[in-house]
Amino acid sequence: MKPDVETLVDLVVARAVVDKTAPDSENLRNGWRTDALFQDIDAFVVVQCNDPAVYAEIGRQVLVKVKDLPEMAALARLAIFRGERLLPIYYDREQTLAQMAEKLQDVVFALPNSTRKMRCKSLLEYHIGVFSDACGRFDLAAKMCAQSADEAERFGDKPGAAIGRFCAMACGLKDALRRGKMDEADAFFSAMTRKYTQVIEAARGSALQVQWAEGNCPGHMIESCNRMDQSHPEWKNWVETTLVASDKLGGVFTVGADFIRAMDMAMFNHPKADEALESIVIADNPNQTKATALLMLARRALLAGKRDVAEETVNRMPEQGAQHICAIARRMLEK
Repeated sequence: MKPDVETLVDLVVARAVVDKTAPDSENLRNGWRTDALFQDIDAFVVVQCNDPAVYAEIGRQVLVKVKDLPEMAALARLAIFRGERLLPIYYDREQTLAQMAEKLQDVVFALPNSTRKMRCKSLLEYHIGVFSDACGRFDLAAKMCAQSADEAERFGDKPGAAIGRFCAMACGLKDALRRGKMDEADAFFSAMTRKYTQVIEAARGSALQVQWAEGNCPGHMIESCNRMDQSHPEWKNWVETTLVASDKLGGVFTVGADFIRAMDMAMFNHPKADEALESIVIADNPNQTKATALLMLARRALLAGKRDVAEETVNRMPEQGAQHICAIARRMLEK
């Protein structure tokens, strides 16, 4: 089903212009009806339809109509940034998005003090953290995710706090891998495992349970295992949990499920693992996903005694946003 942009924009504007609600001071995720509507539209347009460009366009059209309502305008700008940061990031777009983030910070910080402002601030920190991760600025990403978690915890958003802390550890792991600090990487991986358990507990029964506790988090654990070239006793459970979640969520998670299956095939040396990994490389996937698949292909080539193939595979890796994976590959070839 293709999103009806005009209808969705009209729904948000109709809600926004009469909305007197505000986030609950004990849980910022609840209480603000316009924010909740944006979350519902996000779940449909971004997650199910896998169309972040349309979500950004909805935000732009809403912004035009609520520009005189500062807090509603901030929500619209956050929606624009959310949609735009999910699209492929190249150098020119990275600069544009960085400028958008700076403008968003000014907009949010200028809002009157209220729980609406705190909710916008928490969302902003999370989005900047994820954007920084996609650009390969993993230290900044970890810092922003941790700040978002602190903000969420301060106002009773337990699922948001747990997810923010998990993401902070995941970004810390990437930064350690980029720098070749394997002792730090091991520590961050152990922390991720603990934080994942906390996400499961905090998100149980919430709207984030399937997307994060069953989808994103175990997917990140699987990716991290592959980048560190190690297995884990929970591997099979993580794979099964992620694939079941992808069936429930559909859309963008269906694409992610193909990557999970390819990594699982490679882990157990399936005869069609190379074919599955190559399909991930040639598809329209984020740079980190493509680079991880190429890393696994290069490792498999080395194990087969094909060093020239491994070197050619590493040379195909995209650098932007995948600096940690490229660094792993270079160190692998130096051995």
